[in-house]
Amino acid sequence: MQAEAASGIEGRWWSTEGRTQQLIDLARESSPLYVYDGPSVAQALSQLRSLSSIDSFFYAIKANPHPDVLRAVYEAGFGFECVSPGEVKH
Repeated sequence: MQAEAASGIEGRWWSTEGRTQQLIDLARESSPLYVYDGPSVAQALSQLRSLSSIDSFFYAIKANPHPDVLRAVYEAGFGFECVSPGEVKH
């Protein structure tokens, strides 16, 4: 099973291709900060969904509750793992 997972996901989960200056500029405006790249998040979720050894996918809301990240997770067909009423309301 691990061999399939290792071969099923290729490449890095992040990329700064052509964005180095943009990231530097953002850091000058506000630091520290989180930077999310929607296409990279969607690609990572798609790669996870392609693993045939896993039949159900769930995302722990506590891992990153940013609304855009949660939206991408939902659109990729993942379920949500919640441990509190606050997470369910979120």
